[in-house]
Amino acid sequence: MPGSSNTAAGRVILTIVAIMAMVGPYIADWNETHIYNPLWLPHAKFHDAQTMTTGALLGALALYLLYRPEPKYSTDTAFLVALLDAFYYVTQLCAWFYPETAAQDPPSDPYWFPQAFAACPIVGLCGLAYWLEKRRLEGIKQA
Repeated sequence: MPGSSNTAAGRVILTIVAIMAMVGPYIADWNETHIYNPLWLPHAKFHDAQTMTTGALLGALALYLLYRPEPKYSTDTAFLVALLDAFYYVTQLCAWFYPETAAQDPPSDPYWFPQAFAACPIVGLCGLAYWLEKRRLEGIKQA
């Protein structure tokens, strides 16, 4: 029966994306190009710190929901986790549309949007992971 496998590929994907949201911002921003950038005003650094912390907390909440002992893991939980995993990356995409924002600081091209090359596939992976989990969990329920 399709979806009846106990292999939780979707859950694994959601776990990986949650961990990426927790550590990725620190890998990307905890350096001289962001949080230690002497050209950045303290308020810009405040928002960078806020963004890094948001990723860490969203990822931590997603992991908690994926692996908490009770209540029983369900398709609703998988949906919520997929949303939480995607939120951090969706905010990167949305930031592009705010006034006077740039994806990179000079001397890099401010119109080059490298974040989209990671954010778009990751959001898609979250959707795929939810679909896989929904099929798997519905297959288990029917078995």
